[in-house]
Amino acid sequence: MGVSHVASVDEQAPLRAGAERLEAGDRSATTSVQVRLDPRVSPAPQAVAARQAALLDVAALQGPLVAARRRAGDLQAHLDELRGLIRDAEGDHPALLERVDTLEARVEEVEDALDAHGRVGRLGSSIESAFERPTSDQLWQIERAWEEVPPAVERLNALLSDEVPALHRELDRLGIRRVPGEPVPVPRRPGG
Repeated sequence: MGVSHVASVDEQAPLRAGAERLEAGDRSATTSVQVRLDPRVSPAPQAVAARQAALLDVAALQGPLVAARRRAGDLQAHLDELRGLIRDAEGDHPALLERVDTLEARVEEVEDALDAHGRVGRLGSSIESAFERPTSDQLWQIERAWEEVPPAVERLNALLSDEVPALHRELDRLGIRRVPGEPVPVPRRPGG
């Protein structure tokens, strides 16, 4: 269960209330729950609100950041595959190889920008482990990630939606075809 909203906090009010559903196999149960603060601590409501706001920021970054890092790695592998196809094709294609090199360099720049913020998940855990207001350094790290991650993801998306498909079209035009792989032998039952 992730953070889904910022609650107004007083010591008696639940941080989160609502119906929750639990599913196990073909059985399910729904019950009403209230999530409250640990009664052994009494943080200031402003500190809890600041903490929750910071956690929401981290949560909003985390999913797209992980997906972008994975997709950038997949794209690097794909470009390596395309380089091999170009080298194996008949004829000399230095311009295409240079284009692949340029695309790989741009993907590496995106990966570097994303990797600089790869610890956003640990940052969230660090904030979550304290009932205090986030530190100024934690808030700075979140702000910096918000300044750098969305533009890096936009650059990655431009590569994925425009530039790599344009390279595919050029390869198709030149008759350099991407092969999905060799067929897998169908298993045959022994004696049958």
